[in-house]
Amino acid sequence: MASLGVALWAGWIRLESVEAAADALLEHLGLLFVPAGVGVMLHFDLISREAFALVITVVLSTAVVLAATGYVAHLLSSKDTQSHG
Repeated sequence: MASLGVALWAGWIRLESVEAAADALLEHLGLLFVPAGVGVMLHFDLISREAFALVITVVLSTAVVLAATGYVAHLLSSKDTQSHG
């Protein structure tokens, strides 16, 4: 999605070439969430029993991803300053 945004912004792809597909996806966007919603309703008792573990897992995994992203960005920026300095 980010690469499509960059390509549109840079002018490599014309908006008219992707507009019809984007409109079709947006028109049916609600249908794409139906399977996830049905899964939540079907397993609501399991989700409610394990809510604490799910929240802890989401919070910890988000923190790990943020830390890893920051570490990689730091490494890349220090290499960039060494090559230019």
